[in-house]
Amino acid sequence: MEKATTILPGWDVENTDDSAAHVVGDAGLSSGGEQPMDKGKLAIVGIFGVSIGMAVFAWWYRYEQGNQSLAFWGSETAVLINGAQRVELLKLAESTDEPVGESIDIDGRAWNVEQAVDVTQARGMLHARHSLVEDVTFRWDEAVSDNAPAWTYALRFEGNGQTSIVAFDTEQALVHLVGSEQSALIQPDISAGFQRIFDRELSAGESSAAENTLMDAERR
Repeated sequence: MEKATTILPGWDVENTDDSAAHVVGDAGLSSGGEQPMDKGKLAIVGIFGVSIGMAVFAWWYRYEQGNQSLAFWGSETAVLINGAQRVELLKLAESTDEPVGESIDIDGRAWNVEQAVDVTQARGMLHARHSLVEDVTFRWDEAVSDNAPAWTYALRFEGNGQTSIVAFDTEQALVHLVGSEQSALIQPDISAGFQRIFDRELSAGESSAAENTLMDAERR
């Protein structure tokens, strides 16, 4: 079976010997054989490029989603809120006399810790804490009311030797970073969501405490 001869534009077939023609023919066949591999390489490069583009877009999108909240909390607190190893729910009551037990100072007012519950793994807490670093959670354009806040709840975030406490006034849909002058309004529906989590977990905590007290009494 004769080899196919590739005729190139401008190639003088009549004045070319067979060996040269064969070389050209072999080169043409070889080049044609490499085309699928070249296409495969281009496809891989294309997929890799798209992946990088998507990663950059995802980073940009997340940055834009949390740009203002990052400035509000500060980078360290924002990271801690989102990834704390332990999250504790505190039920607070304003102290009218000398603080009894653990207390938290918020804007010069002392608040006693009446109850503390570990809510690290509580249902809905992962999404709830993540919402605190999303810009859409906040009402940035609205001024905080002059009404005295009732900081009846707080979340204490702990991890890597750091602690941050976020106080909540769920009636006014207001949050405050304890130890700073930072307060901001959040969306009413999100505030209501936090209230539901707080009610459920504090109720469960009271039941657990009551059971432990009963068990201790039975042991005696």
